[in-house]
Order: sequence, then C-alpha cells, then structure tokens
Amino acid sequence: MFVALKAPIRRLGPGPRCTVRRRLQRIGSDCQRRGAHPLRHAFAQRLLDQGFSLEEIGNCLGHRSPKFTSVYAKV
Repeated sequence: MFVALKAPIRRLGPGPRCTVRRRLQRIGSDCQRRGAHPLRHAFAQRLLDQGFSLEEIGNCLGHRSPKFTSVYAKV
C-alpha cells in the first residue's frame, strides 16, 4: 500500500499497480501475475544476489519483520 506523505494521509490508490500492469501488457509479457508485487520480488532477489543482507533488503522494501523479507527474497 502506498500512502501520501502530507496531510491528508490517504491511500494513493492503485496507481503503481496499474501502471506496472499496463506496461507489462504493452510489451506482451506472459507473466501470470502482473503488477508491482513481482517487481518487489525481483528487486529483493537482485539485492540478495548482490550481497545485501536481509535487514538491508527489508529496509528498502519497508518491512518490519525479516520473515516477510525472506519471502520476497525467496530464502
């Protein structure tokens, strides 16, 4: 979920998710899941492959628990 940083604090809506989905459709991607979620997984995996710790990756993804980070990084 993305939220605004200035008042009124509110959900920004499906903007990033829809943008990613449209771009993937436009390039003819055959991904089963289209949206921001697979990009977060790819980002986490790339950071892990480059030697970043799970804590550092979790900070980038905004996770409070290493448990969730390990799911994204497929550890």
